Amino acid sequence: MDKVLVLDFGSQTTQLIARRIRGIGVYSEVLPGDTEFSNGLPEEVKGIIYGGRDSDTWPPVFQSFNWEHGVITIGASLESETTSATLGEEGVRRFNLMANLDCLSIPIGKYIQNHLACERGLEGTPIIFGVNYFLKDENGSYLTGMQDKRVWLKWMELRVHSEIDAIATPIGFFPKHEDLEKLFKEVLGKSYSEDDYTKQFTLRVPQNVAKAERIIEIYRTKVADAPEILLQVLREQNQSLQDARAKHGDYIVPAVLAGEEMCLSDRDMILLAGKEPDEKEIKKFMRCRSQACVRGLPE
Repeated sequence: MDKVLVLDFGSQTTQLIARRIRGIGVYSEVLPGDTEFSNGLPEEVKGIIYGGRDSDTWPPVFQSFNWEHGVITIGASLESETTSATLGEEGVRRFNLMANLDCLSIPIGKYIQNHLACERGLEGTPIIFGVNYFLKDENGSYLTGMQDKRVWLKWMELRVHSEIDAIATPIGFFPKHEDLEKLFKEVLGKSYSEDDYTKQFTLRVPQNVAKAERIIEIYRTKVADAPEILLQVLREQNQSLQDARAKHGDYIVPAVLAGEEMCLSDRDMILLAGKEPDEKEIKKFMRCRSQACVRGLPE
C-alpha cells in the first residue's frame, strides 16, 4: 500500500498536511522529525517531497533528475520567503536547508553527506520532488489555489509509478499540460487551461540563476565542510540555465523545452541509471537521448 510519511519538525500545519493527503485516498503517517532510519530509508518509501516558499522562482511541482540532484538542488537549496503572515519585512528569503535548518545537531556538510548516502543499498531509489505553493504573477497574485495541492500530489504519485511522461528542463522534470488537465478534471472537477499552465510552469531563468548563485555563495563562504560534489552539481545546473537562456531567452515556456532534446550532464545521465560514473560509462552516455530524459530513465 502506498503511503506518505510526514516528518514533524514543529510546524503548525503538520497534521493538516497529513489529513489533506488522506483526504485524496492516500495513507499518510506522521513521524517525529528526529526519527532515525538506522538501515537507510525504508524500502516502501518511493518519493520524498521538499517544500520551498518563494514568490517568483520554482514552479508548483517538479521532479529531480536523480537522488544526488534532488538532495543538492532541491533539499539542500530550500529557501523560505517571508509572507504577510510572518513578522518583519515581507519577501525576505531565508536559507532553510531541508526545511529544518534550526533543528540540526550536526554540521551542515555532514548532514548533507548523510542524505547523499541514504540511497546506498536500496533496490529502488526514492524520487525527490520540489513543491512551491507560493508562486505569484507579475501583479502579486498567487498562481495556484489551496486545492491544487491535491493535483500536484497525484502527479507525483503517477511519476513514482512511471505512468506518465514529463518534460526535461535545466532544473528537473516538469509536468505536461495534458496530464495536469486530466488530473484537474478527475481530482477537482474543473478545467485547467493552457494559459494557467504556462504561467505556472514557465521556466523563470533569471530567478533560478539568482537562486543558484545565492546558494552557491552560502555554501562557499559559510559552510566550511560543504561537500565538493554539492558545489559541482549546483554549478552544473547554473550553467545549464545559462545555456538555456542564451538559446531561448529569460522566460521559457514548457512547449519550447518539450520540443527539443535536453542534454543532461554525463554525470546526471549515468546517475539516472543508478550507476556511479566511470570512464566507460561516461563514453556510453555521451549523446543526448530526449525520450530517455523525458521518461526519467535511460533506455
